[in-house]
Amino acid sequence: MSPGGRFLFDEDTVDDLVTAMLLGDREKIRDGGHLELGRTSHGPILPDVIARCTYGETTVACSVAPSAPRSSAGRFAAVGISNISKWSAAPCYARPVKWLLVLLLGCSLHAPRPATRDALHDAFRLGVEYLGAAQTPAGDFTYAYDWVAREVVEGNNLVRQAGAAWVLALAYDRDPALAGAVERSLAYFDRGHGTAPGGGRYVRVPGHASDGIGAVALVALAELAYLRAGRGELAEHRARLDGYLAFLLSARRTDGLLSGHYATDDGAHTGDPSPYGDGEALLALATAARELGRDDLRAPLAELARAAAHAHGLGSDELKSFYQWGTMADVELLATGWPEFGSYAKTVLAMADWELDVHHVVHREHNVAYALEGLIPASVLARALGETARADRYASAVRTVLGELLTWQVGAVGANEFIRAHEPERRAIGGVQNANNDPVLRIDVTQHQTHAVMQAIDAGLW
Repeated sequence: MSPGGRFLFDEDTVDDLVTAMLLGDREKIRDGGHLELGRTSHGPILPDVIARCTYGETTVACSVAPSAPRSSAGRFAAVGISNISKWSAAPCYARPVKWLLVLLLGCSLHAPRPATRDALHDAFRLGVEYLGAAQTPAGDFTYAYDWVAREVVEGNNLVRQAGAAWVLALAYDRDPALAGAVERSLAYFDRGHGTAPGGGRYVRVPGHASDGIGAVALVALAELAYLRAGRGELAEHRARLDGYLAFLLSARRTDGLLSGHYATDDGAHTGDPSPYGDGEALLALATAARELGRDDLRAPLAELARAAAHAHGLGSDELKSFYQWGTMADVELLATGWPEFGSYAKTVLAMADWELDVHHVVHREHNVAYALEGLIPASVLARALGETARADRYASAVRTVLGELLTWQVGAVGANEFIRAHEPERRAIGGVQNANNDPVLRIDVTQHQTHAVMQAIDAGLW
């Protein structure tokens, strides 16, 4: 603020400040707290704007740097201050009335309660309910749906469709009643499938000239989950799985990575490697090796794991895309007991540290359940290795993030203010938003969060 009382920031900046305050440290704010705007010198040119909420002997503060661009993930940060006497921000007496009202009202906004184990089970049930409701008679899923406008949003992505099929198949292992939905989903991806010259089986849907290798990997993971459940025509599904795995192996390049795409007319592998596709394929191959005793996959796995870690792992600008897939795959490789994969334990922990310290996953504005799919197994591994401090830190981050994300699920008991302000139709129940006030329910967002919830339940993090 300038000496005359005029804000040096536009309203969007102040809005982001309030959002950071209410979402970043919202669980610490209690009814009856006192909120005010202030400023503090930070840098040679402009001050930071500060919001603070005082209750008892504690002050929770949030600052925003005016020089940071709106697209910068680090333009605001929430901090806790335990001693009021150390607070150095000057009061803001000439603040606009509308923002004063927003801030004052913020203290009485609905704050999410810490997640409980019962809440996780409800979230799992709701997520599976949404996946089932989003399935079409053909077996695929409605890709995106605006539940407030009550209309389907255009767009599609075969890899994300396959991811939804995988999580539905994982849920089938827990709930036999999902048999019909899972079999329809797997039949959709098998219908019209192609066979490559080497015998590999690949997914082929009408209208697609090419697709990502990750689609085949995720369908393979779905078939693995179906076989794990031990019900149905297992021989047919095992044959499909073997074909998909053969196709993944045929995508290998001389550098050890996989071609990122394939032509749907003949299965020819094309395109540059993808951190997503390599990670998804690594997970599928590693899971198959461990669960099915596929010793023949040992050497190809070692080559792909080494190449993927170099190209997409620590030190790469592709780590965000590779993170959860690489972590889950590395944990599967460790579970094989093959000694050449023992060093990946350190890799898993180092990538989890990166996720917290560099990617700052706890402070992201959009849904980051995908990252929890890596942090949860990293926490379990850290504890098994005796890395108690790391295990506790990872688990704490998971609880913080997932506790907030559960409030972004339509129909949840603890749903946030935006969701509770609208009446959903039945098909929207259980869908998960990509942001706290984004009404578009994308199938992959619900898929990732439902899987993270399943992992959290199994890991006993609550």
